[in-house]
Amino acid sequence: ASLPPGKSHNSALCGEAQPTRMQECGDCGDDPRPTSVFCVVCKAAYCVECDAAAHVRSRKGHERVPIDQRPAVCTVHGDIANLFCFVHKREVCFTCVAPVPPGNCNSHHAEVKPIAETVAAGRQNLEELSRAIIEEQEFIDVEMGSLSGLKAAIDDRMTQLGVAREHADTTRAQLAATRSSSDSKMLRDLEDNILPADRTLKNLRETRKHWQERWKTLKSSVQDALRHKQALGLKVPAPDLASLPTPRCLADPVFHEPISVTAVSDGSVLVADNLYAGWGSGAVGQRVWPGGSRPPQLLTPATTNATTLLSLDDNTDALIILSSSKGWVQRVGSIAWKRTDFSCPRSAVVCGTKVLVVDFSISLVFRLDQRTGETIDTIGRRILIEPNGLAVTPTGHIVVTQEYDQTIHVFDDDGMLLRSFSDQKLDKLRGVCADSLGRVYVTDGSIYVFDVTRGVKLATIEVPGSAISATVTNKGVIVAIARSEHSHGMLGGLLVVFG
Repeated sequence: ASLPPGKSHNSALCGEAQPTRMQECGDCGDDPRPTSVFCVVCKAAYCVECDAAAHVRSRKGHERVPIDQRPAVCTVHGDIANLFCFVHKREVCFTCVAPVPPGNCNSHHAEVKPIAETVAAGRQNLEELSRAIIEEQEFIDVEMGSLSGLKAAIDDRMTQLGVAREHADTTRAQLAATRSSSDSKMLRDLEDNILPADRTLKNLRETRKHWQERWKTLKSSVQDALRHKQALGLKVPAPDLASLPTPRCLADPVFHEPISVTAVSDGSVLVADNLYAGWGSGAVGQRVWPGGSRPPQLLTPATTNATTLLSLDDNTDALIILSSSKGWVQRVGSIAWKRTDFSCPRSAVVCGTKVLVVDFSISLVFRLDQRTGETIDTIGRRILIEPNGLAVTPTGHIVVTQEYDQTIHVFDDDGMLLRSFSDQKLDKLRGVCADSLGRVYVTDGSIYVFDVTRGVKLATIEVPGSAISATVTNKGVIVAIARSEHSHGMLGGLLVVFG
């Protein structure tokens, strides 16, 4: 293939795009003239004089076209460009994609398409875009027609108001004339009738406003109650904070380093113990019935020696296990455990078909699909700092506690922040749970009860030892685990039951 003047094969093979001077004739010498003809065979542009001189004898029959109709020319090899490279964003020839010698577009020949095909695809996209624009324009025309009808109705209403205003002005003028010509007693009687009517109208407006606000409040309360009923499925009693029974500590089972307690739908609780039975078998759990109706049940999931938290899915009785040191979540049951991109998960809550997991290091709440373990969305981005506690109220509010500054955050079911508050007496938030009334119980040595809808502390419950986690059973019984010191001087745990 011929090359444009001044272009070498080395520059063509290295893939550098050299500009081709198509506006001036390259055969004219020192005084080039404008080009007017392009030879398809020679792949070069000529002025009139050089075209006549070059195309004689055997070259006389070469196909030539006006310069404004010239085909695209490869800026690397000078050949007719029949292809388009989407990597270099320019027209290329067949030599550019040739395997021997390797062309500058051979390594990505899949991104090289025929120009005709590219133009056809672009034309098709433009046609589809045009159809979409036409459809949108038709929709806008329909909407404009509707708006025109609405404007006409408004204009009619304004006309009626104008007529009413004129009637009112006429009536006012008549009253003024009557006032000037009528007896003063009749005028006083008229004023005495109008003023009470104005006061009555004002009272009716205030009453209407009051009941509108009352309706909004009742509507919100009904919606919360419906969500409450849907979340519970049955009527669950709540603890009476004004008359809590004396707490009792269960002697059996014996805990070594308990870290969390979770209520189960059958009235039992799950206790996660980081060191159990010989101080070497790893993190395990026990299922305990606070009322003593059944003996404790040892849970031995296949887990590691890392700190492990337990939660239970009421629908499938599947354990949800978190490893805060290894950064994984495991669902034991009909579905095998599933790894996710956690760093340091601290707490998990099962909500229907979803599992909420709070991660201390990443400072996010992950919402997972319980069947696949895949992340649906996250909550608390750029809001949470080192969160460690998680609970969901019956009305769907997501409560997150963070150890960083002892702050309690309240989100709605869509992940929007509703409220953040704290209490000066809180030192190190360790656990959080909610009862059937939506009250939140926060453990910090003692148990603090909050109304998260208002950010108000309702009560403080003292616990023997130092409470680290608490839960409320479906019978309205508060169960807490607390760190204590055994008689032989070693630390251990107590299961404290209020009921």
